Amino acid sequence: MKNKSRFLICCICAVLWNIEAMQAQFQMDEGFYISLGGSYQTLGGDFDGEAVLVAPQDIFLVPEVEAALGIGAKVGFRAENVALELSLMRGNHDVSWVGAQGEAILSLWSLSVQYYLFYDKPFQPFLQLGWSPVTALRVRDAAALVTTMEVSDAIFISKIGNFNAGGGLAYYLSPKVFVHVTALYYRLSYGSIESEAERVAIELEEDLVANEFNLQFGIAYTF
Repeated sequence: MKNKSRFLICCICAVLWNIEAMQAQFQMDEGFYISLGGSYQTLGGDFDGEAVLVAPQDIFLVPEVEAALGIGAKVGFRAENVALELSLMRGNHDVSWVGAQGEAILSLWSLSVQYYLFYDKPFQPFLQLGWSPVTALRVRDAAALVTTMEVSDAIFISKIGNFNAGGGLAYYLSPKVFVHVTALYYRLSYGSIESEAERVAIELEEDLVANEFNLQFGIAYTF
């Protein structure tokens, strides 16, 4: 019995030693990378499904936006423990306004900086801070011309001062290939709106502010 216990302990120690040795020898490839994946997007704040915006020539509905899965792509450059990344996330959302149902498309462009911990190991947690200058929201059939009552899409146009912050995990399957997941909080402000029928931006008297939670995931390849 003692011999079996000693053998088991030796096996565990050998496995742990091999894992530690593999981690100690790991070295990722630096340089440009591209990532494909998806996201889980929510949009709250002033988008509560109760408001109406009235302009001299147009009427706009401000819907409640349901959470949805989306797709995304990223390109970035990695150097040791820092990465600079440009991303696009796009999701098709169900929306509602006073019981009426509809659809919307939310597109998020972001430029982010990531700071990695344990960059010499395969398993790498990181912190992220980003700028999101383009966060377009297009709501189907949510705009109407006052004179003709022609119905078209409402396009909510964001301001350029939006930001995101959060963190995530990256795991390197090889020096060139890694999988990642990121949890982010977005602070978004929409300062103008236009209808698809007119395509004339109307500045809002008061910004629409949205708080978004975004969970992103994907697989990346370093060139």
